[in-house]
Amino acid sequence: MGKKKGAESGGNIADAIMGDLMCQMLTFFILLYTIAALNLSKSPVSGDSDTVVEQIKHGFRQRLNMVTEDVKTPPPDPIIQSKEAKAEELEVQQKTQLINNIKKIVEKETMKQYIEMVIEEQKIRLIFNQPVLFNSGYAYLKPGASAYLDPIIKEILTTIENDIIIEGHTDNLPIKNEMYDDNWQLSFDRAYTVLKYMVNKHKIDPFRVSAIGYGEYRPRVDNDTKEHRAVNRRIEVNILLHAKKVNETKETLKAQGVDAVDGLVALPSNVAIPI
Repeated sequence: MGKKKGAESGGNIADAIMGDLMCQMLTFFILLYTIAALNLSKSPVSGDSDTVVEQIKHGFRQRLNMVTEDVKTPPPDPIIQSKEAKAEELEVQQKTQLINNIKKIVEKETMKQYIEMVIEEQKIRLIFNQPVLFNSGYAYLKPGASAYLDPIIKEILTTIENDIIIEGHTDNLPIKNEMYDDNWQLSFDRAYTVLKYMVNKHKIDPFRVSAIGYGEYRPRVDNDTKEHRAVNRRIEVNILLHAKKVNETKETLKAQGVDAVDGLVALPSNVAIPI
């Protein structure tokens, strides 16, 4: 008798759960039907079973879209420009500004006849043609040479930190005086004279500048005519297109045991590099 009552009790609980579930499902479908009916009432097309089904689907889509819109899409990661890119952009701007400043000086009527600017990937070459700086066969600056050197040095070289290489060049005619044995020595003395003028008069940091004599061995054109030989007799002031930090380089040399920061490093007779 006890077993029968237990079975009946278990059956009543199951029936209650099933009934509650059916009530919830009925409520759910009534809600869906109501949504569909509201959408259907706004539609000009009369309702039928297919239309009701479509409206129910439409209602589901609307609710789904609302849920999707509520979920905020995370903002895209910001594009951070690397320090290297910024540094490169700044370097390009500095090079462009440097070139424009030099052009303003070189293209003046009193300068362009004797000074030529050549822009290369690694340097800017300022070519001083003869006889603007020196008399033939000598390495002393002419009295009027400062009129051509000073604008370049004051307005350009003193405002930048770039390394400067001064080159001396001659034609291939043998030297004919008691001061020089060959054109090689003459070309170096001329370059070195310009270097001393920059350092002594305009206080250019000697660590930035170097002098090289090439003699007749790097002509611009063949030495086959008087005009071509005049083109080859020249002084070139080369501005390297990288800003070198002088103090850091001095410290590097000291760490390597080089103790000649304010003097001259001994090199072959045609080359001297102040450091």
